[in-house]
Amino acid sequence: MKKNRLFSVIEEKILKIGEDDERLQQFMFRSICFLLAVLGFAMAMADLFLYKRSAFPFPTLVFSILCVVNIILYRESRVLRSVAVGLFMLEMIGMIYFLVVSGQPDGFSALWISMIPIFGVMILKWKAGSVFFLVTFLELIFLLWTDWGGSLLRYEYSQAFHVRFPLLYFVLFITAFFFEIIRNGTHRALEKARDSFEALYVRDPLTAIYNRYGFRQIRDKYLSPCENGRAMAMLDLDHFKQINDRFGHDSGDDILLEFVRIVQETVGEDGVLSRWGGEEFMLLLKRGDTAKEICDKILTAVSGHTFVTDTGETDMTVSIGLVIGAPGESLNYQQLLRLADRALLQAKNEGRNRVITKTYTEDETNDTAPEDAGASEA
Repeated sequence: MKKNRLFSVIEEKILKIGEDDERLQQFMFRSICFLLAVLGFAMAMADLFLYKRSAFPFPTLVFSILCVVNIILYRESRVLRSVAVGLFMLEMIGMIYFLVVSGQPDGFSALWISMIPIFGVMILKWKAGSVFFLVTFLELIFLLWTDWGGSLLRYEYSQAFHVRFPLLYFVLFITAFFFEIIRNGTHRALEKARDSFEALYVRDPLTAIYNRYGFRQIRDKYLSPCENGRAMAMLDLDHFKQINDRFGHDSGDDILLEFVRIVQETVGEDGVLSRWGGEEFMLLLKRGDTAKEICDKILTAVSGHTFVTDTGETDMTVSIGLVIGAPGESLNYQQLLRLADRALLQAKNEGRNRVITKTYTEDETNDTAPEDAGASEA
């Protein structure tokens, strides 16, 4: 039971890392370097104590130390990460030369080289990994297929090894290459699917503006203290139910889209509009000192616009409940929502097509407004 739980935790952490391609690449680089450092150290100790070879362990021990250096460098800045990757490539090229030339023990060490094209593609991705493979493959060809390279060898490999090992090296690279292409394509598809899912989750499907869930994600940014104050407004299209009854729901949707366009053009970069539900909207404004002016402009723009639908034309008005915070004041969302709902209800009770403004300090009760608060049709 404990083992299953441990495996589940490990799997969850790896999957979380895999969501970010850059984090995944960092994880793979450090993991591979750690694996090679342990492996190099184990080989060095085995050669020193089991096989009693005094000279052979030192190159693998140095390689192990350099892998640790790679891990340390990779934890720092991007520049040092590039240095670490460059060192890793040089170390691999050096190890290929050492392992093939020495051939110790009994030619087996050269087989470790077969992992290099796989590691190269995993760390460098398919483009840079392909260049790295080409360099190391040419190095193998030089050592095993040319007379000059052959004169450097300190171990007598069989003729079959000379021919087949470079081919094995090539096949392993091709396999890693295609796996990386598939992984990269799958990762892109998952990212696209995630973006689409997030868009559906936080965006209103009709108007494409933030819905209530999206509003919750961005509200804290707009409610933080500011030297010009912050503001939040609740907007409600007047008598919208009558529009749906008269023109139909499709025409009602067209009116909602046109209303959103008008508000967004009026507000510009000074705020963000969210659909709260039905014909109700929430507007977060960056500056409290210009909030009333912006809401008045919205009122004028909406009432002065003729909304055209496939089934006819109509005029619309909007009621707005606005709450303004003082400069530098920290705003509580629940209190803002409560005040905005009251202000909107007051605007409707006083005849609609108007802005009712309240200051943040006007809250006199301690009751908490629910998340779905909104003024009802009066």
